[in-house]
Amino acid sequence: MNQKGFTPILIILILAAAFLGGYFIYQNYRPKPIVPPSDQIACTQDAKQCPNGTYVSRSGPKCDFAPCSIPSESTSSVVTTNCNKDTECSPGYICDFSKSCFVTPSGTRCSESGTKTCLKLCNGDTDCSPGETCSNYGKSTGGDALMALNVCK
Repeated sequence: MNQKGFTPILIILILAAAFLGGYFIYQNYRPKPIVPPSDQIACTQDAKQCPNGTYVSRSGPKCDFAPCSIPSESTSSVVTTNCNKDTECSPGYICDFSKSCFVTPSGTRCSESGTKTCLKLCNGDTDCSPGETCSNYGKSTGGDALMALNVCK
């Protein structure tokens, strides 16, 4: 066989093998892009101010704003929410409910008082709705202690 005809074929086969090997390595070992699962949604971190001064953020699969907790057209400073603690009321409101427990020789006894409604805190009558006044309110903090606050009634 003629060596002059064999050498170019050998060079072409070596180059083709090197090219195919490099392509194989590139396809199998290159960094792959990170693709989040299709069921995860990232919402923008903006907020919407509600009529009562609180803010809500976007959530859910459509990134809609969460609903505002208190209607904007409240005719009274008392919002009935059937609350059991202050944290269940919107900012600027307190829960008119207290539970006091005492240890007695026969066991622990608890008593509940209040209307279980959120009352608006105030500094004067101008903070209250028409027909209401800013009144002194003593809130039980447990035991015999009272916290003096002003609320619209």
